[in-house]
Amino acid sequence: MRPSPIREKHSSEFVGYLVMGHLVDYYDRHLGGCTPFHLTTKVPELNSQRQERVQALLDLLVIRGYVRATRSERVSIYEATPEGAQWYKEKARGFYSVFGRLYSKPPG
Repeated sequence: MRPSPIREKHSSEFVGYLVMGHLVDYYDRHLGGCTPFHLTTKVPELNSQRQERVQALLDLLVIRGYVRATRSERVSIYEATPEGAQWYKEKARGFYSVFGRLYSKPPG
């Protein structure tokens, strides 16, 4: 029997930071937004997170005005707002840079 892969448990705050970092990277490169499915399957640091958890964090970021959601019948696309990009670059990245070496690969 094969052992199950180790799933790294991150704090909600750190997962929100990773999500925001990815959205800000898309914002800076003018790539548009992405879905919670994309974040949990294509971003290596987030592949151990449940899509529902990432969705809940995205909804909180929308409420704060850091992320904009474009919803259709089947999918929601999330994009960083200019305010969100500024907050991430000035506050979040600076705060988490202190703890970066605790994590396997610090974003940004």
